[in-house]
Parts: sequence; C-alpha cells; structure tokens
Amino acid sequence: MASNNPIYQDHIFSAGELPTTIENTTFIHCEFCSLDLSEIQTIRCHFEQCNFRGAGLGSSVHKYSSFLNCDFDESNLFLAQFQETKMTGSSFLGANLAGMTIKGGDWSYTNFRNQKLSKMDLRGSIWREADLYSVDLSGSKLQKADLRRAILQHASLEKSNILGALTEGWDWSSIKLKETKMDLNQAIQFAEAFGAKVEV
Repeated sequence: MASNNPIYQDHIFSAGELPTTIENTTFIHCEFCSLDLSEIQTIRCHFEQCNFRGAGLGSSVHKYSSFLNCDFDESNLFLAQFQETKMTGSSFLGANLAGMTIKGGDWSYTNFRNQKLSKMDLRGSIWREADLYSVDLSGSKLQKADLRRAILQHASLEKSNILGALTEGWDWSSIKLKETKMDLNQAIQFAEAFGAKVEV
C-alpha cells in the first residue's frame, strides 16, 4: 500500500496483510471474510462488492469512505464508527451493532432486517429505500433524515424523534409509534394511510 491511491481487485486478504490505517485506497471484489480487523481505520477509501462476512471490525473507524454493495453479514461492528460514509446497498444481517455510531452518510438500499438501531443519533443521514423491516429504532434521533420509501413494516419507532424527516412512501400500518415525535406533515401521512381525509 505504499503507492498513491492503490487499487486492489479480486484479492483475498489474509491476517496481518492490512495496515491499521488505510487511506485513499480502492478495493473491488475483495475478500476480508472472518479477518480480525479490530481498530482498523479507513479514510477516503472505496470498497465495492467486498466480503466482510464474519469479520471482526470492533472499534474500527471509517471516515469519508464508501462501502458499496458490501457484505457485513454476521460481522462484529461493536463500537465501530462510520463518519459521513456511503454504504449504499450493503447488508448487515446478523451483525453485532452494539455501540456502533453513525454520523451522517448515505445508507440507502442497505439491509438491516431485524437489527437493533435503538437510541442512535441518525440525524441528517440518508436511508432511502433501506430495508428496515422489524428494526428496533426506538429512542433514536432521526430528525431531518431522508427515509423516503424505506421498508419499515413491524419496525419500532417508539419514543424516537422523526421531526423533519422525509417519510414519503412509508407503509405506516404496522410501525410502532408510541410516544414518537412527528411533525404535521408526517401526522397527515399517517392519517391518510388509514383512509382519513385531512383538511388543513
């Protein structure tokens, strides 16, 4: 990784092959499966269709990097930090997300089915058409997040704050909304989803 802006394609990485800090590097169709990548830092890196299944990414930090259509299923993301990252199309089924923090970024088309994202600060982040089926978002801060057409059937937004969030295209029928803070536009969408005719 000594060269400027190196590119790796179709490479299977092994233990100890990666430095603790990676900057301005591109990885395409690479394998990181089951590797211990704890505390690794990526800065402005690009990962595309890479496999992190079962990898240990505890306490890792990712700044301005992109992970497009990557597989994080069953990985360990305990205390991992994602700062303004682009995660479009990536999957997190069965991953350990305890203590993970997200600051902004684009999480559109990601798959978090049945995951727990409770009490997280997701303000201003983008989740367009993300699969959040049965996800626990209770107590989370979602102000001004873009959640248009996100899949939220059986998800919990109890005690969360969605003021100013973009919620067009939601199926409100099975979302748990006890003590959820919402704005007038969202309340109208909710009422109309159940057949009400709202006049303002």
